[in-house]
Amino acid sequence: MDYSEVLAGAIVTALALSAGLMFSVRIHAPFRWAGRMAGLVIVGLVVTEGVAIEGEPTWCGPLFGILTPISAVLIAAEARRDEPRFVLEPYWRRVRLVLSRGSGRSDVL
Repeated sequence: MDYSEVLAGAIVTALALSAGLMFSVRIHAPFRWAGRMAGLVIVGLVVTEGVAIEGEPTWCGPLFGILTPISAVLIAAEARRDEPRFVLEPYWRRVRLVLSRGSGRSDVL
């Protein structure tokens, strides 16, 4: 593994975490669309660059695809800790509640 692959992995990881952050934070209207668009722009840039470099290194796409939803769920669980339904719940229980359909919020992921 050379330094370019390590650098590519670090960049993809940072982009995946930032996309997850944009998809999971609660932004109030009228700027909610800006948060969603920022996440979509990051995803679009990663996909475009992945096509441009013809899939080298091949593990960057799956790394991005796995880290983005995981970070979105984990960040949403932490961000919602003050909501009435989540206030007394431990962190991993909040993660399960965020993943459940009846969590009261449909805009995560």
